[in-house]
Amino acid sequence: MNREQHYLLKLSEECSEVAKECSKAILFGLDDFEPNQTLSNQEKIENELADLLSVMNELVNMGKLDKSKIFQASKRIKKAIKVDKYFQISCELGRTENK
Repeated sequence: MNREQHYLLKLSEECSEVAKECSKAILFGLDDFEPNQTLSNQEKIENELADLLSVMNELVNMGKLDKSKIFQASKRIKKAIKVDKYFQISCELGRTENK
């Protein structure tokens, strides 16, 4: 495994860790704490996102990812519109509450 592969693997792992903490927050709420833990689910998500951004930044520094493309406003806006569209459809189907 070379350096690029190592960081791509770490990026994948961090994405999985973000997903895991989000699942816990969905089940128990952002403000919930696990027994004998000092961080809330929100803080755990924030920490995992920071880790994800750190690995992403290393790939940018290595020249393997283009930061300007990642943070391109038009892409973020397009994705936000798409997510909201499917949220509205889910609400119309009674699968999600519009709160």
